[in-house]
Amino acid sequence: CVQAREAHFPSTGEHLARQGSAYRRMWGQPQPTPQMQMGMRTGWSPFQDQDQAPQRPMLPEEKAAEIRFGCPNEQDELPCPYREDLVYQLAQSYYWSGDFFQDLMFFFANWHPFFGMFFSHPLHPWGKRERILTFIVSCSLTMLPSALVIKHLEAEGGGSASSLIVFVFITLPVMITEIALYWLSVGDIFCMKFNNFAKMICVGMINCVKSICLCSSLLVSAIVLTLSFTLMDFSHIEELAQPFIMSRLQSYAIWFPLWFFLPCMGFLHCWIMERSALSGQ
Repeated sequence: CVQAREAHFPSTGEHLARQGSAYRRMWGQPQPTPQMQMGMRTGWSPFQDQDQAPQRPMLPEEKAAEIRFGCPNEQDELPCPYREDLVYQLAQSYYWSGDFFQDLMFFFANWHPFFGMFFSHPLHPWGKRERILTFIVSCSLTMLPSALVIKHLEAEGGGSASSLIVFVFITLPVMITEIALYWLSVGDIFCMKFNNFAKMICVGMINCVKSICLCSSLLVSAIVLTLSFTLMDFSHIEELAQPFIMSRLQSYAIWFPLWFFLPCMGFLHCWIMERSALSGQ
């Protein structure tokens, strides 16, 4: 974990306690007991087994210092007293530094289905491997409807697919699939609210379902690719390029305004809510 940047934030005390309390109420985490408040700097937490590294919630200045991009480094292998809370916040929180544009860029880097493969936080629960698998699955699933659209246009007398047809029959279903795979990938973070035994059972079940779904998705992708090439008679494969590329570009471009303005889940709405919750404490 990154060292806190103390120069930009109040050091300790009542201000940090109020902000930490607001974060926990917003994301459904339990309020700290008096023992936990005394151990904020020493690493006590109710979420961990006794034989595991002690955990505690992040302080606001530590959260701001965690705005990072790219691949893990040696520092990420070191014990971190707030790793569990960091992983949870990476999948839930949009307010990190208090700077709107900096938090927006961090949001894009962590959530975008394409750029996230390269720039997401090293400890994000939607890991690089899952992102690459999601990318492969989404590209594969784009092939079959592209082939069907081409065959339909050929039956109608030729021509190229319009943007509306590509969006409705190719882009939109694939975007929904990508969102489902994302929430499946980060589902185990919601088990953190349970006690140790229930958390272990919950994480095990979700990871089992996750593995089955990801493997099934790869199998379905292989079948879809085979059907797509068979439908095209393994000839004129280049005709798939136009609807395929258009669909991928539509998906990645539409993602920005959609997840910026989306009510309740979009960046703008949630960032303002988090800021208001903190400023009201």
